[in-house]
Amino acid sequence: MRVTFKRTPFEGGQVLICLHVPGGFAADLLHPPGATSLGLTTMMDSGCGRFSAEAVERYCAEWGVSVQDSVGPEQMQIHVGFCADDPERVLRAFEILRMTVGAPKFEPGALERAKRDHRLQYAERMRSIEDRCHNEIFRRLCDPPDRRFFDTTPEQAADLTPQDVEKAVMWHLTPDKMEVIVVGDFGPAVVSHAILDYLGTLPRPSPPPHPSAIDALRGCFNLSLALGRGGGDGGGDRGEQRRESSAWVVDD
Repeated sequence: MRVTFKRTPFEGGQVLICLHVPGGFAADLLHPPGATSLGLTTMMDSGCGRFSAEAVERYCAEWGVSVQDSVGPEQMQIHVGFCADDPERVLRAFEILRMTVGAPKFEPGALERAKRDHRLQYAERMRSIEDRCHNEIFRRLCDPPDRRFFDTTPEQAADLTPQDVEKAVMWHLTPDKMEVIVVGDFGPAVVSHAILDYLGTLPRPSPPPHPSAIDALRGCFNLSLALGRGGGDGGGDRGEQRRESSAWVVDD
């Protein structure tokens, strides 16, 4: 697991944790269409461990922690935002992230709600000339279809089972694929200990280990997942050196 810190003292105690995992819509070639995006929505709406979604929401509200999720063409992300004025709140934020990715649930009722919302959103997008043109252009350009650029249809979403979405999301949520990015006005010592205590205890993948997200997908798509490489006026090597100098690794 790679961990990157970026202190921004001008944020006034505000902190954002981003759990970044390569894959996203591109990973749907390895899983049924829509399994990753609807799976993440299902997971976030199912609670975690022995706690219901309502209990998790109350806990977040009590500690002033916000949790948001997103799936993009080549990545899946979970964002946790909070104010670091209280060291205990920092620990609670990492605890929530640990429970979310370490003890997820995929309830059938949450999946049905995700399918319903997706059906409504798809109908809204298809009423947009821009979105319809987007789909038609990429349908003509991509042969075979590239899952990064196509909407999951309601028919495809309807075929998904809780097992399908769980498999797709859990394929992402292993320490060997994760990168944790912490940005804001925080105390490095408190955050370092929280990462080790809560995320450093995530279990390794069962043997044989999963291939990395990039390796598993490289044969399917020409992915541009080498974040932070190159750039600047010093060329690719110096760009990579800057990336390494700002990151350290938690032994997963």
